[in-house]
Amino acid sequence: MAKLIFLLSILSACNDFLSQSNVRISDMANSPADPSSVLDVESISKGILIPRMTTAQRLAITNPANGLIIYDTNIDCIMYFTSSNSTWNYLCNTGFSPSNSIVSSIEPAGSNCSNGGIRLDFGHDANGNNVLDPNEIDPLLTNYVCNGVPGGQGIQGPQGIQGPQGIQGPSWNITNLTMNNNGQITLSTDQPQTFTTTVGAWLTNGNSGTTASNNFLGTTDNQPLALRTNNTEYARLLTNGNFGINTLIPLNRLDVNGGMALGTFAGLYTAPNNGMIVSGKVRIGVQNAATLLPNVVDATNISFDVSGGYSRIGNYNSDPGFSSSPGTSWAFGVGALAVGMNRFSGRSNVDFWNTTAQNQAAANQIGDRGFNWRRYNQLGTEQNLMSLDGNGNLTITGTNYLTSDKRLKTNVKPIESGILDKILLLKPSRYTKSNSGLEKGEHIFYDSLFGQDDFGFIAQEIYSVFPELVYQPVDESKDLWAVDYARLSVFLVQAIKEQQDEIEILKKQNEEILKRLDKIK
Repeated sequence: MAKLIFLLSILSACNDFLSQSNVRISDMANSPADPSSVLDVESISKGILIPRMTTAQRLAITNPANGLIIYDTNIDCIMYFTSSNSTWNYLCNTGFSPSNSIVSSIEPAGSNCSNGGIRLDFGHDANGNNVLDPNEIDPLLTNYVCNGVPGGQGIQGPQGIQGPQGIQGPSWNITNLTMNNNGQITLSTDQPQTFTTTVGAWLTNGNSGTTASNNFLGTTDNQPLALRTNNTEYARLLTNGNFGINTLIPLNRLDVNGGMALGTFAGLYTAPNNGMIVSGKVRIGVQNAATLLPNVVDATNISFDVSGGYSRIGNYNSDPGFSSSPGTSWAFGVGALAVGMNRFSGRSNVDFWNTTAQNQAAANQIGDRGFNWRRYNQLGTEQNLMSLDGNGNLTITGTNYLTSDKRLKTNVKPIESGILDKILLLKPSRYTKSNSGLEKGEHIFYDSLFGQDDFGFIAQEIYSVFPELVYQPVDESKDLWAVDYARLSVFLVQAIKEQQDEIEILKKQNEEILKRLDKIK
């Protein structure tokens, strides 16, 4: 019975204790608990012991409550848990900040803490210094310490004291300044010293004693050399050796943007726009190449010589807006040749022009201003192979052959009969043949002033009988009708054969008539 009464008394006291809104524990005189505290502990000789555990035990706590407090015996630090970022925070030093005192992962020492696991970030104080030395941590965790996030820039320290003033240097005055022909400068003063530059400068009136290997105008770094006048660049030498005039990026050893004159013409005549005018000889290819017969050293009688490869002259193609002729040669010039593409737009024939002016006394006959084809024969004698005079008459020294190889012909069959009757329809004529030309390169005009007597056929008339012998121009305003007189001979042979067949028949008939006359007699 006594035990029951004692138990009821204890339960009653606990009930009173639990029914209070706050509790006070004190080893001093009784006094009420602070109304703002749920638990008020007071002592001047004792402290409070919270749960003590190792780091591994702390990390093994399942779902720690927000604000849970423990004492980590490995780190010797009170730590509390925050559920918002699931991290344990240090309470070891007032210099810690919650964001810099987090144990969030484990990784090998020295890593950048990017592979997961536990990272020990010891935090930094206001000066950016580590608060804890990683080497003081329990050996079980030192192998898992990785580099922490660097702290912010610390405050700047005070400026140091100013050093002592140096000794005062000597004072001197320049007494003489000279420059020799090598561009070296010598400076004399009122002190014993005299100064002379080790290298010279380029003088505007020229230098002496220079060597090309040591003295030069240019750059020693990987930069081009620019030449200017009136502060405007007009020439540039690139580091690869390409030189350009009026161009900043020359693509060849020499690029000139504009006209260029060479020889005595320079300064006397203006070169064509973006073209070149030359007074003297021009050689492309082999240098100092003498001719054989006659033996002329360096071929000085040749104004333009190209050795090796092939040459292209011209590349002119007109259009309806530009169809002028190349123009005649200059005063007293005879035998000039112009080569280029046909002046008609849409055509690709190459034109050869004898541009000798018609008012030259030595070339003003009707048959002048033509062309000759010449060579040296096996004996070294000059030989004229072919001539085309100014009237268009072609003279060939040898025989004019036309290709007629059997191997090139298929579907061979006799020419149809009745050719003789067609030949009899042709009308040979005599006429005055005038030269022709192009008026402003657009349409044919007929120069009857320099006509000549001739004979032959009219192409348009032959076309109605033998169209295969006639060239009919596509545009009669720009081209002329023509007859293939050489192939006409084929039809003439066929006509002779037909005529001979008729002669043979007539001969037989005549023989029969003579026999009958003999019988009658």
